[in-house]
Amino acid sequence: MKKRIGALLLAMLMVMSLLAGCGSTTEDEDTTDSTTSDTTEDSTESTDDTTDDSTEETLTLTEIPEEAKADPIAYVTDGAISASDTVITADGAEIPANLYFYWLTYYYNYYSYYYYYYYGYTFDVTEVVDEDEGSTVADTLVYMASNISEMYAVLNDKADEYGITLSEDQETSLSEVLTNYNDNALLYYTTNAEGLEEAYRESCQATNLQDYLYGEGGEYEPTDETIADYAEEQGYYTCRYILLYTADLEDDDDGRAAQQEAAQAIYDALQGVSADELEDTFAEYQAESNYDENTDEYTFDSDDSLVDGFRELVETLEVGEVGMTDETDYGYFVILRLDYSEDTLAEIEDDYISDLYNSQIDEWMNAATFETSEALDGMDWQACFERIIALQSAIAAEEEAAAAEEEESEDADTTEDTDTVEDTDTTEDTDTAEDADTTEDTDTAEDTEATDDTAEDTTEE
Repeated sequence: MKKRIGALLLAMLMVMSLLAGCGSTTEDEDTTDSTTSDTTEDSTESTDDTTDDSTEETLTLTEIPEEAKADPIAYVTDGAISASDTVITADGAEIPANLYFYWLTYYYNYYSYYYYYYYGYTFDVTEVVDEDEGSTVADTLVYMASNISEMYAVLNDKADEYGITLSEDQETSLSEVLTNYNDNALLYYTTNAEGLEEAYRESCQATNLQDYLYGEGGEYEPTDETIADYAEEQGYYTCRYILLYTADLEDDDDGRAAQQEAAQAIYDALQGVSADELEDTFAEYQAESNYDENTDEYTFDSDDSLVDGFRELVETLEVGEVGMTDETDYGYFVILRLDYSEDTLAEIEDDYISDLYNSQIDEWMNAATFETSEALDGMDWQACFERIIALQSAIAAEEEAAAAEEEESEDADTTEDTDTVEDTDTTEDTDTAEDADTTEDTDTAEDTEATDDTAEDTTEE
């Protein structure tokens, strides 16, 4: 079943997966050449031997600047905004820069890594995404950071109105998160400990608010009837299926006919199975015959995209009834319609609550008033992202150097241990040799004494 995840829930998933450090993404973040200008002309070809002053050079850093350590937001904004400055107000609630820039950098990191990992695509913030408006990737990231910051501010205010606070487990988790984030990790997200803590607290409060309103005992807790009505409205169906695959048999009429016969045989065999045994028997056929080896229940809703013929058949079946499709683009399906399991009902309820909560959030957001600071409105975002990227590159270089130094130290320790072992072996060899020499000397002395005794005995005789 496809889960409906709105902007709020997606953001929650993101913030709850905060990285313990920046090492896992920095190697994929080397996008500092994205703003390099190609307008420089060779001076030997210029008629007046002058250099184009408009040429832009990509910012590079060989080490982390001290001013960035003191205030990362002031550094990336070239002094226009400081970490504690208010950049947005949401119905009077102040959103500080250290929180806003955390989200801005988080979205940049997230999508940069996503596109590089899945598509091998270097994320370029200067890329134009809307030709008509001339908006860039950077503009989109700024919009997303503003939206999530404003939304969490509104939800946090609502949570305060209801007297909701973080649970003991959430406070413990927060302490662990703050402990795991060292100075470099905070810099990597263009924030400080206060900004990170606020981001975590607000995300927890958003979850707590949803549970307070729609969870067990909540004011809007859904009933079994409302869940059933929602499931019908959204077109949820649960079934098991067996696929006899024919998509690779386009030119094999005999093969396709064999698959049709196999599907028909399974369908006919299931007609005589009692209701109590039907699901288990169907599962056995799934394990033996299903092309994709799927033996689980399958739940879908009206938003899911299915091969033509599949949904249409399921909608005609009663719970506990078996049907068979005509040949689809994938092949022949034998399908058993099922009632919702407890797990499926729980997922449908989650979807229902998600839809309700997102609708309520939209209502609150539409009623709220937001104001941005002049400094934020007037920000040169291309230059800002260039500094963020350069700073991340410097952090990555510093961590790589530290890791290499640690590895060299470990190798040196290993070498010293090896030398010590060899020295010990040498000592043992020396001791063994000395013992051997001593033994030989003793044996020789004894032999000599024995010879003398023999000589004396002979003389006596």
